[in-house]
Amino acid sequence: MQNHTGYDVNNFTEEERVKFTSENPLSETAEGQLSDFSTGVHISDEELGKIADYFMNQERPVILIFFGDHRVNLGSENREIYYATNTITEDMTEAEKQYTIHTTPIMAISNFSDETKDFGVMAPYMILPSVLETYGVDMPVYFDFLNTIREKSTGAHLNMTLDENGIPLETVPEDTETLYNILNMIQYDY
Repeated sequence: MQNHTGYDVNNFTEEERVKFTSENPLSETAEGQLSDFSTGVHISDEELGKIADYFMNQERPVILIFFGDHRVNLGSENREIYYATNTITEDMTEAEKQYTIHTTPIMAISNFSDETKDFGVMAPYMILPSVLETYGVDMPVYFDFLNTIREKSTGAHLNMTLDENGIPLETVPEDTETLYNILNMIQYDY
């Protein structure tokens, strides 16, 4: 399930489009894109409900995981919506802007446990090991290793390494760097 670009007011009819108001001034292009995006999210939410209803009623154990790898770019100018809503600001560093644009919620549900958890901020490759650990599912040794790394860092991406709470590190501790070096050797066999 995805709701990706290109966002255009003409992707849905007037009757289908989600209506919204904004307290902040937006360009006509941004309003159209936001209307298209919001409509797509609304439809995705309805479909997610159908998928969840189906799988939560199966006898076989099921875990559903939903996440995004980044927020969307909307507006006639790069990141217009985020500036208009103060999600990102001019006084933020580019690294802070990248961090904000690339953090999205993670949702996991299962039909065999009522366990709920805020998974926080983590790199996509850390999600499955974290979810399986949460639900007590047997994992390959590789996932155990990723969970060992997660005790010190929830990911490294975009020239940024996160601490165990998902906050960007100014300096990467040597033991964390060693774990990532081992991970690189495992992943890329060099």
